[in-house]
This record gives sequence, C-alpha cells and structure tokens, in this order.
Amino acid sequence: MKVRTQVLLLGFLPMIAVALLLGGYLIQARLQDLEQSIHQRGQYFSEHLAQHVQVLAQHGPLSSPALAQLLRRVVAEEGVLYARVWSDQGHLIGEVSAPDGLAREIGPLWQGGKKRAVFVSLVPESRFGMAGAPAIARVELALSYADYWQTVRGMLWVALLILGLGLLLAGLLAHHLTRAGLKPLMEAIATVRRIAGGDLQARVALSETNEIGQLQQGINQMGESLESLRDNMRQRVAEATAELARQKETAELANRAKSKFLAAASHDLRQPMHAIGLFAAALQPHVTTTEGKAILDKIQASLAATESLFSTVLDVSKLDAGIITPQVGRVSVAHLLDRLRDDFQYEAASKGLRLKLRSLPLQVMSDPVLLDRILRNLVTNALRYTDRGGILIAARRRGEMIRFQVWDSGIGIAPEHFADIFAEFYQVQTLKRDRAKGLGLGLAIVDRLVRLLDHDLEVRSTPGKGTVFSVDVPLAGIEAGAHAIAGQAAVAAYTRLHGRVLVVDDDENVLDALAALLRGWGLEVVMARNGDEAVALAPRPPSLLLTDYHLGPGETGLDVVERLRHRLRGSEFPVVVVTGDTTEAGMQAIADKGYPLLHKPVQPAKLRALVTRLLRREAASA
Repeated sequence: MKVRTQVLLLGFLPMIAVALLLGGYLIQARLQDLEQSIHQRGQYFSEHLAQHVQVLAQHGPLSSPALAQLLRRVVAEEGVLYARVWSDQGHLIGEVSAPDGLAREIGPLWQGGKKRAVFVSLVPESRFGMAGAPAIARVELALSYADYWQTVRGMLWVALLILGLGLLLAGLLAHHLTRAGLKPLMEAIATVRRIAGGDLQARVALSETNEIGQLQQGINQMGESLESLRDNMRQRVAEATAELARQKETAELANRAKSKFLAAASHDLRQPMHAIGLFAAALQPHVTTTEGKAILDKIQASLAATESLFSTVLDVSKLDAGIITPQVGRVSVAHLLDRLRDDFQYEAASKGLRLKLRSLPLQVMSDPVLLDRILRNLVTNALRYTDRGGILIAARRRGEMIRFQVWDSGIGIAPEHFADIFAEFYQVQTLKRDRAKGLGLGLAIVDRLVRLLDHDLEVRSTPGKGTVFSVDVPLAGIEAGAHAIAGQAAVAAYTRLHGRVLVVDDDENVLDALAALLRGWGLEVVMARNGDEAVALAPRPPSLLLTDYHLGPGETGLDVVERLRHRLRGSEFPVVVVTGDTTEAGMQAIADKGYPLLHKPVQPAKLRALVTRLLRREAASA
C-alpha cells in the first residue's frame, strides 16, 4: 500500500469513527428525549380524559352525547390515534378514532420498531377517592410514533449530510497535507530510485528542517559516497587495466622473444643434427665390418632419439603458443593405418611383439597430419610400455563416428593415474625419469591435439594386462580405397637414381653431407651456397632443386627458385624445400607456394622416397 493511501486512511478512519460515535450518541439522546416527551404527553392526555369522564359520570350516564363530544376533542389533538372509554365490567362505552389516524402513521426504520404508544387511566368514583377505591370506568388512548420516526429520519439525513461534508473537508485537508507533507518524501524516494538505477549524481533538494530534512541530507551523503566510490573504483580499474596491458605487452614481448629464440635455436640445432644424419647415411654403404656397422647403428639410433625428443619439445611449444591451425579434410582410414603399420612393424618385431591392423574402407573428417601424429604417439607409447604380447591398431564404426583404437598388452595404468598421464613429463610407474622412454610428452601432445581437433579421447586400462586408447573422429563417407588424402608414401626400391640435382644451402657441412648422400644414390650433384652461385651454376633446368629455406641475410630458398625460373625463362622443375624454421610465417610462405617441405633433421629414407617420386614424375612428363 502506498504511503499516500496510508496517510489518507489515517486521516479518514479516526474522523469517521469519532463522527459516528458522536453522532450516534447525540441521536440516541435526542430520541430518548422524544420518547420521553411522547410518554409524558400520552400520560397527561389519559389522566385529563379520566378526570373529564369522572365529571360526566357525576352528572349523568356515560353514554351521553357529551362523552362522544369529549372523545372527539381528545382525538383532535396532534398525534392521538383513538380514545376509548371502558366500563368497570369491560364493556366499551365510547370510542372515537382519528379519521386519518392510520394514514398518519409512519412506519419504523426497522422491523419490530414501535408504531404507537397506548396509555390507560382509571376513572375513580369520586374525585377525592381514596387509594384503592373501585373505579367506575377506564379510559384508553393511543399516540402515534409517526412524528418520532419522522424526526429520526430527519436527524439521520442531517447526520449523513454533516458526515459527508466532514469527510469531504477531511479528504481535502488530508489530500493537501499529503501533497505538502509527502512531497519531500516522494522526491526522496524518486532520488533513491535514480541512484539505484546508476545516476549517482542525483540529489534531493533540501526543503525541510525536520526528520525528513535529515533523511534528505542522508540520501545526498549516500549519493556522494557512492559517486566517490564509483570514481575511485573506475580509477583503480583503469590503473589495473593499464597495468594488465603493460604486463600483457611484456608477456607478448617475452613470448615473441621466446619464439624467436626457439626458432633460432631450433634452426641452429637442426643444422648439425641434419648434417650428422646425412653423413651417417652417406657413410653406411662404406662401412663393411660388423663392429663398424654396430657403431654406426648406435649413432643413427642416438640421432633418431635426439631428433624425436627435440621435435617433441618443439611441438609442445607450438601447441602452447597456438600457432598450429588444423587443416580439416577427408582422410582415408585404410591408408592412414597402413602407413602406421609400415612405420612401426620393424620396431615391434625387434621387441618380439605382434603388430596387428584392423582397418575400414572409409574416410573421416580431420587434419591428416595432426590425426597421424595422434595415432603415431599412441602407438609409440604402446611400444615403449609393452614387453610381451602385441599391439592392435583398429578402426571401428560407431554410428556417424569412426573410433580409432590402439590396444596393447603392456604394464597398464591404474585408474587413479588416468588424469596424470596427460600431464607433461609424466611417466607411468617410474620413480625416476627413464630417458629411454622419452620425455613423457607424447600423451600431453595427444591431449592437446585432440582438443584442438575437437575429437573425443578415452582411455581404459587394467594394471598388468594392458591399455586401450580410443579417439572418436567424425565419419566423412565411403571410399573405394585408392582415393587417399593421407596416403602412404611410396617406399622407393633401393636402386640407383639418375638426374642432376642442384643443392643450395649456406651451411658447408650440410651441403657436403647432402652431396655425399645424393651421389651415393647415383645422382649428379651441383652445390651452391646462395642464389648467385645457384644462378651461375644452372645454365639449364636441373632435374631437381633441393634448397634450404634460410640462406643468409635477406635471402630464402623461395627467392632462389624465382631467380632460377627467371634466369631459365620460366622453365619448370621440381623443388624441395628443407628448413629448420618452425615459425608460422615461414611455414605459411612455403605452403602458399605448394612446394614439398622437409623439416631438419631430414630422415634419409624419407628424403630418398620424395626425391625418387619427384624424379619419376619429372621423367614421365618429359
């Protein structure tokens, strides 16, 4: 209920109660006076009539015309309805009624109210008769209550009129008082609502000096405090935002510096690893003794382990930096799993493990490179922790999804370690780090790649019996088996190759190692350290251009390709770019050209397969 309504009720209700009580009291007093007056008048008439009847009785019989005349005079009085005289035997001696007596009766306001008052007086035998003397007659007359009820009605109408005028006056007065008295309060309420709505500059005009004035001052003080608090908060937020921006800028600078350092470090570290790997591959045909082959195998194994660990650390850095963008397309399930089997069957056989494959002639929607990396890491992890039994690489259809699974019969994982195995540098059941089992980053990379591709990853394991990792990938459609995007790289037969290869690299060791390796495959090799030498040494198009991406200040392998084609008047020739660069800009520049890309350190077998395929394609188109 509104305050104004409450104030009006507080003004009206007491006034109505007082008016009703006072009016009721006055009306009741007036009615008592009226009723007393009627009784006194009736008693007077009846006694006066009895006296006259006594006089008539002394002069003759009561049935004389004089009695009738007497009764008519009595009935002629205002309000007398009838007059009767009864004998002492109860016989009616005379009666006169007012001609309009009944018509003059006005009914009461409520049922059961009096309509008339009847008065009886005895007529003594003697005017000076003793008390208790026998009466010779009895007179009876009735007075009407019409005047009584007429007066009651008039008083009620007057009371209602006075009450109505009083209520009207009280209403006008209360309305004026509420407007005058509640106006400051209503203004204060409106100001509070404005402040609550966010207008902290809203203030109440000070118009009172009483308690309402204190309320107005309190509201203004509250608004000033809130405005000051808001301004202070804004200033603190602005300072915190500026500090956050500074910290963000510092972090971005540090991140860019880290990225530059990683890029430079990876390039500088890849160069000698790349050269050592090429030299080891070039040396392999020249080592004939058993002891020498064993040493060379250990060198190559160490190089492979170093390359794997190095690439893993860089992959984690790139995933954390968010520079890997998935390229989703249709991926052949069969060719993807065939490639995994071909790459891991030798390693599995060397440990005495069975490697089985269950494939499907279907395609999925995913990034072929990243999906291959996920499954490859899972298989690698299975091989590391399985010493007996075997490994199963399977693909099963689950509605509109293909579930890739890698089963092993290894040591298994306790359920309480499921959340830990995807953490960085975590290794199962090791009190100290076992470097033979890697850095503990394989599953961390799997977890990041699965979330990047929005695939679902699940693990189930029983300690001592084995583990199964499952990856759910959306189904793309059915294929005939030969249209593979993630196709298996052809393994070139180890036969001598033919062709003229132009090798461009600014590192002498890498240049010499590549030359030795390619010549060992039967190829003619022309070496150049930069674009100028490459242009000078290529009077005709080479069978293949094998170039490093970074060649020196301001020059890249892509620049060498453009200069050679310009020099050779647009002649086309196969190009392979080798790089240790892992930056997004460098990768994008090479991808835009569409050239095959190999990352340092390059595996000789992969390089031979690519060179063989390109030379065969070039020979077929010649």
